[in-house]
Amino acid sequence: MNSPYGYSPGGGQPPGYNPYAAPGAPQYGGGFRPPGGAVAYQAHGGALKWIYLACLLGGYAVMALGGLFASTSRSNEEIGVAIAALGLFVAFFARLIVALIWIYSAWSAIPSDYRITSTGKRVSPGEAVGFLFIPFFNLYWMFVASGGLCDALDYLLRSAGSTRTAPKGLSLGACICQFVPYVNILVAPFLWFFFMLSVDSSARDLQAATAGGGAGAPQGFGGGYGGPPAGGYGAPPQPGYGGAGYGPPR
Repeated sequence: MNSPYGYSPGGGQPPGYNPYAAPGAPQYGGGFRPPGGAVAYQAHGGALKWIYLACLLGGYAVMALGGLFASTSRSNEEIGVAIAALGLFVAFFARLIVALIWIYSAWSAIPSDYRITSTGKRVSPGEAVGFLFIPFFNLYWMFVASGGLCDALDYLLRSAGSTRTAPKGLSLGACICQFVPYVNILVAPFLWFFFMLSVDSSARDLQAATAGGGAGAPQGFGGGYGGPPAGGYGAPPQPGYGGAGYGPPR
């Protein structure tokens, strides 16, 4: 029997479907349910985080050298300022470019059907990086780009039977530090390095856990996601973002 809203509970919808959920909210009981099936994960290259650290420390060293050189005599002042400016460029702008490449690589390593945050938001590698260039919106998006990456890794780790977790708390701390004057220059860059270091370590563990044929049956997150239904997660989301499938519209 059809409901007065034009929806038949027995009309072939997946178990747990909620037709009355608010727009943008998860449509299925227990939150988003990623696709099942084996996944062979290949971790992205780990050299980028070391290049990031080299830019950070090397830039600071060159800035200090330039300041020291400028203080020796008035004739060396212009040269010292130029050296310090070079160090500033390396420590902040070159480092930022390396960090963006790292973010893109880390998201690209996640299988496309699993690039989903804890709220059901789908994130492509291009979006993870591109939205960080939008003024003001990027202040929100950095939480999604970093924390959402941890969400995706955590799901894959659970599915592979690993007890390892991605450093979502560290990403939250690094994002918050970006809003604090001086801390965002002296502390936050190093927190981001440790975040990258921990994520890469989790990625290597995931690669090792899936090397024998991929992740096993989905295990859920045991917290915000809830466990999987008895019949598994069902069909994977359809390709694209916001189209048909199990993921909520963006």
